[in-house]
Amino acid sequence: MKVFKNLAIKIATAVTTGVASVVLIAAPASAAASLSIDPTAARGVGGASVTLTGTVTCDSNYTGVMLLSLNQASGFNGNSNVAFGTTAVVCDGAPHAWSSTLPIGHLGPWQPGSAWAMAQLQTTDLITALIVSRSVTLQ
Repeated sequence: MKVFKNLAIKIATAVTTGVASVVLIAAPASAAASLSIDPTAARGVGGASVTLTGTVTCDSNYTGVMLLSLNQASGFNGNSNVAFGTTAVVCDGAPHAWSSTLPIGHLGPWQPGSAWAMAQLQTTDLITALIVSRSVTLQ
């Protein structure tokens, strides 16, 4: 139960700071994992997609998948434009670049400017999970 209490404290701290945050969930001391999202993201032609990039490192004992989301304030009735994606990651103990292209948002094309990205790494041991979120600039 102590792990969940510490997790709740870490999540609450990450949410209240409003800056790029990382939460490590119940990872054993021997697990080595890191995850980052680059500060800029490339928009596809006409804003039809956005490509997020970053770096991931995880233990060689596991395979991993990354769940991604992008959220951009649309100015349309206070709603946000949102899209989701996934990408497989290589877990061999070395850092690897990752890239994932998310589709057009549910409210229409992505606009140049600020958005909020989140990446969650989940490995096959179902114990090691990282969540990273940060502001990104769509160009």
